[in-house]
Amino acid sequence: MAQYSNEYFCEVDEDFILDRFNLTGLNNEVTNYSQALDLITDNLGEYLFSILSKSQLIAPQDDEIQDELRGSLDVQARLLYGLIHARWIITARGLQKMVPSDSCPHHKPKLTPDPTD
Repeated sequence: MAQYSNEYFCEVDEDFILDRFNLTGLNNEVTNYSQALDLITDNLGEYLFSILSKSQLIAPQDDEIQDELRGSLDVQARLLYGLIHARWIITARGLQKMVPSDSCPHHKPKLTPDPTD
């Protein structure tokens, strides 16, 4: 989430992401939905190792194919996180996190004109 294009994203609570009700229908929007969700929730490492080591088509030592697979999943995980985020920010907790605060680096206090000028 540290990229420039994500400056208006807030962190989605993990319990929101893990609640299957909140993810209803997103599997139709994202290819490799399960793997993308695993990548978001940090469960992909074990999954990739098991798939890549068992596969006859992809040898575990073939770094180029693994990098291509990981890159494709990264794109899908970004899309999925964006869709989850869109649902998150319309909840009460999500709205609260999106409210600018003094600790937010992008929040600039509203300046009012000085009445003595």
